[in-house]
Amino acid sequence: MPEVMIRGKIGHYETGRSGLRPGRQSIIFVHGAGGGSTGWQAYLNPLDERLNTLAIDLPGHGQSHGPGRQTIGDYVQWLDELIQTLELPEVYLAGHSMGGAIAMSYARAFSQKVMGLILVGTGARLRVTPQILGGIRADFEKTVDLILRACFAVEPAPATRRETKRLMLQAGPEVMWGDFTACDNFDMASDLVSIQVPCLILCGQNDVLTPPKYSEYLHQNITGSRLAIIPQAGHLLMVESYSTVLAHLKAFLQQPATS
Repeated sequence: MPEVMIRGKIGHYETGRSGLRPGRQSIIFVHGAGGGSTGWQAYLNPLDERLNTLAIDLPGHGQSHGPGRQTIGDYVQWLDELIQTLELPEVYLAGHSMGGAIAMSYARAFSQKVMGLILVGTGARLRVTPQILGGIRADFEKTVDLILRACFAVEPAPATRRETKRLMLQAGPEVMWGDFTACDNFDMASDLVSIQVPCLILCGQNDVLTPPKYSEYLHQNITGSRLAIIPQAGHLLMVESYSTVLAHLKAFLQQPATS
């Protein structure tokens, strides 16, 4: 089980079949609020011919030890410590929802390390309804079910729903509340001009949590970015529309790493 020690706590990640090879660029997949590396695992082997591929569990999520964090900046700092410890000098960052906020913030803080961004179902602001923020502490499982209903454009396979719910319940109410608080306070609307690397933006056409207008705003304000709205997909489009998302990722990663 690949893991790394960060400030005395275990940080877990998964890799493609080739593992981490020195001298190669890497792509790091960052999950969203209450999620885990399993949401990105299907992408690791198909992309690892040229790149090191890693799907991480943020602290307090999946198999990474806690505590979770309550700001995007704190998650960025943890991510940088992981990148330094694993000695990954050049990375692409692929982030879903809260993971997209982390990826954008990382690119702003450590632009020299980032080769490109893949922003999936995310936005420059990620406001959270009081129903979710308050509900996490008032009735955690009921609120998780509410979030799950908003995640998919169509009813997912039972195994997919069970795994998504399992991850959220495993994270627990404090980690989930911290994640959504971090999202609610996130605002990069005036700083998108600072992103000067190639950028692919993907959004589900039926995403009700981070609707297409969020991604369109990112596209309008990130110079040279690409935008694709995926039909018949919701917030968890990398799960619902795997083949389409993978095709977009492959095409993007084949382009030169300069814009």
